[in-house]
Amino acid sequence: MESSSYERIWRDYRRSNWAAGLWLVLGFPLTVVLAILLKFAIGEAALVLFLVLVVVWAVAWGVLCRRVTRFRCPRCKGLYFAHTQLYLGAGKRCAHCGLPLYSKE
Repeated sequence: MESSSYERIWRDYRRSNWAAGLWLVLGFPLTVVLAILLKFAIGEAALVLFLVLVVVWAVAWGVLCRRVTRFRCPRCKGLYFAHTQLYLGAGKRCAHCGLPLYSKE
């Protein structure tokens, strides 16, 4: 596989990673703010709507996290983060072929 395709794949991975992080950090507070605004607008039914919004937020975050954790290595197409044991630096190389994270190989 040529270098330019690796760069595109790594760029897509970075976007997925950033999206998951931002959705975690900003999505839930925005959900709470929206629920507060809805409480003033529609009253007591806002609690049910808040719970629905939280479930939607959680499902969306789960989908985004799955995209990051199920990322396929550009070289061997195996799951990049499929390490059998958790250790410091586990995500810096492919679990199968050892391709370094963001490598241009």
